[in-house]
Amino acid sequence: MIQEVIYLQIKSSERVSTQYPELNSYGIQRLWNTDCQCIRERGRSDFHILYLGQGCCYTEEDGKKITVNEGDIILFLPGEKQKYSFLAKDKSISYSIHFSGTGCMELLKKCGFLPKHIISPGKNPILEEIFKKMRNEKYLGKPMFEKMSDTYLMQFFIELDRIRQRKDKTLKTGTVIEKLCLSMFEECS
Repeated sequence: MIQEVIYLQIKSSERVSTQYPELNSYGIQRLWNTDCQCIRERGRSDFHILYLGQGCCYTEEDGKKITVNEGDIILFLPGEKQKYSFLAKDKSISYSIHFSGTGCMELLKKCGFLPKHIISPGKNPILEEIFKKMRNEKYLGKPMFEKMSDTYLMQFFIELDRIRQRKDKTLKTGTVIEKLCLSMFEECS
C-alpha cells in the first residue's frame, strides 16, 4: 500500500489576502500506512477546509469527539485550534485547501457553514475533480496557475452552494425541471 501526500503551496499560509478569496495551498493525502494526527493549538492565519473523499477523520467540536465520514467537510477558521487525526485502518483520502481574502465569511455562510463547522454535502466526484485540477495547475507549471487555482477555489464554493440548494429543496421537481429545460435547450441548438 502506498502512503501518498501531495501538498502544494501556492502562497504563504501566513499571507492574509486583501483580494476576493485566494488559494494559499491545497493538498491530497492518502493516509493508508500509518496513523496521522495534526494539532495546531493556535490554528493558522488562513481558512482551512478539509474534505473527506474516503474513510474517516476524527476531530473535536465544542469539546466533543466527532467522527467525520466520507463526503463530509470540516472548516477551521483563522486562529482556531485545529485538532484532527486519521487511522491507517480507515484507508482515508483527504483533500484540503487553505485560503484567505475578503468575502470568505459570506461565501462560507452561503455554502452552509457557520455557525456549523462540519457539513455533509456527500461524496462528490465534481469536488474531487476540482482538487485534481488545482494539483495539475501547479504540477504542470502552467502559465498563471495561481489565478487559475483561485478560479478553481471559486468553482469549489459554487459547487458546494449548488449541492446545498439541491438538498434544501423538499420536492425533487427541481431536478426534473432542470433536465427538461436542458433537453429543450439542446433541441433548439
